[in-house]
Amino acid sequence: PLLGLLLFTAVYLVATAVVLIAGLAAGVLPDPTAIDPTDLTDPGLLLLTNVSLIVAIPCVWLSWVAAHGMRIGWSSSVLARLRWRLLAPYTLLALPTLAAGLLLSVLLGFVAGDWEATGPVDGFGWLLLVVLLTTPLQSAAEEYVFRGYLSQAIAGWVGRPRAGAVVAAVLTAALFSAAHLPPDVWTFLDRFAFGLAASAVVWLTGGLEAAIVLHAVN
Repeated sequence: PLLGLLLFTAVYLVATAVVLIAGLAAGVLPDPTAIDPTDLTDPGLLLLTNVSLIVAIPCVWLSWVAAHGMRIGWSSSVLARLRWRLLAPYTLLALPTLAAGLLLSVLLGFVAGDWEATGPVDGFGWLLLVVLLTTPLQSAAEEYVFRGYLSQAIAGWVGRPRAGAVVAAVLTAALFSAAHLPPDVWTFLDRFAFGLAASAVVWLTGGLEAAIVLHAVN
């Protein structure tokens, strides 16, 4: 596991640098110095961010093959493959559930005076296109990293399967939340809770499909 993690880190850093350089050379961000890196309502910045995360998927697969000598499918499910037929029914379950939660959050925000309706941002059409075409893959990439590989790498150091699953869930949820650079403790706990939920559905279903859907819909 340690060798695999080191390999993944090294290859992913190189891949991310290549993506960023290529994006800047292609003019995805006309003026990089004027961009707020935390403002993902900019279509170009969101595209570059998502692609820089998507490249993590082949990096995870490389670690499985090179460090562990195993098929890449073991990063997807207990059947050593991604179970495509599960994506549609899981999406139908996730859409109303997360929509209800989001609606409640917005309503509570308005009641508390923390929300302000400003209307669509500039380039909303492009932003929507980038979200629809790349966010599912970006979400899948994060699940492959945190639940598909990192969770199994951590659990591999724990003797008992259930104990390993719990330790891996807590540690990966903390790392997952920290990777999103939360500005305060409440945001950290929000991402941490999502990480735990993702680990739970992976454990319950035996694969990444439900976690990927939850992540993408969210």
